[in-house]
Amino acid sequence: MEAAAEGAAVAGFEPGQHLPEAHEDGVWALAWTSRDQLISGSVDETVKVWSAAEGQGERGTLEKTCSFDGHHLGIISAVPSSTGEWLVTSALDHFIRIWSLLTPSTPVRKLAPAPLESWSLALDKSDTLLATGTQKGAVHVWNVESGNLQCALKPDAPREHFILSVAFDESSTPADGQVHVAAGGDDGSVALYDLESQKMLYRIAESSKAHALPVRGLAFLRDGNMLATGSDDSRIHLYDTRSQNLIATFSEHRSWILDLAVSPDGDFIASGSSDRFAKVWDIRMGECVFTSPQMEDQVWSVAWNKDGSTLAAGVDDGSIQIFHRKPAEREA
Repeated sequence: MEAAAEGAAVAGFEPGQHLPEAHEDGVWALAWTSRDQLISGSVDETVKVWSAAEGQGERGTLEKTCSFDGHHLGIISAVPSSTGEWLVTSALDHFIRIWSLLTPSTPVRKLAPAPLESWSLALDKSDTLLATGTQKGAVHVWNVESGNLQCALKPDAPREHFILSVAFDESSTPADGQVHVAAGGDDGSVALYDLESQKMLYRIAESSKAHALPVRGLAFLRDGNMLATGSDDSRIHLYDTRSQNLIATFSEHRSWILDLAVSPDGDFIASGSSDRFAKVWDIRMGECVFTSPQMEDQVWSVAWNKDGSTLAAGVDDGSIQIFHRKPAEREA
């Protein structure tokens, strides 16, 4: 695989709006809602909502429309509901907060897990279940409506490792009778759980197909048959979730991969790294098709909008950079 030229925009994507002072500190969490609002969470303890003016379209200028203050330490994760009506956030203060995006004010609900029991968040497709990564190797699953802990998904053998990333397989819902949850650990492991049985299906670790360092990014592809993982070993792995086989490895980053996101059409993976670059990978071609200009600091977060036409990157200097997919590329 040939490396894309560093600092050069490869055909198919181009830089858009730059928000140099979006936050006062690093932007560790980014997410787009189904209503085309960009959510950003920062080490400065705030969550902000950005929207383009009505009628401007997908390339409209983003402006801050509201912010949420309530966490007392840096924001780690921000996940909007599928309807775009509410938002879940977690922070270093150990609290999980649910906010209304329709009537922003105080949090709708607050969950209080034990310290370090909510490092990462994921919502299931039905917006009824919330998964959180814990410091002792388990994944906790919460009922969003009641705020109660529904179950704890644990490894087959006790393992003292930190769960840094979690993801639901969005190809199924609790009503289907089968929901899978993936977890990435600070030991380089990747585990897959079945929610109905509350059993671990398998764990990929300490082998030639496993990561050597912490797994900070994790995302299922649309049909749930493949899982993308990003690690401090600077590699992205693509696994077949049925056979556990390693299908592909992308290895052009020069340092830790801090986040990754799969495009809605399932064709691309975006990654952010401490090497200060964001990259886009074509899954079918198996290669990098876009490398951003070098940012001023580490790229902590990446997120696609609802149709995959726009990519946002959150940087440790408090800035947000927008990239647009060229129309001709989207139609190909």
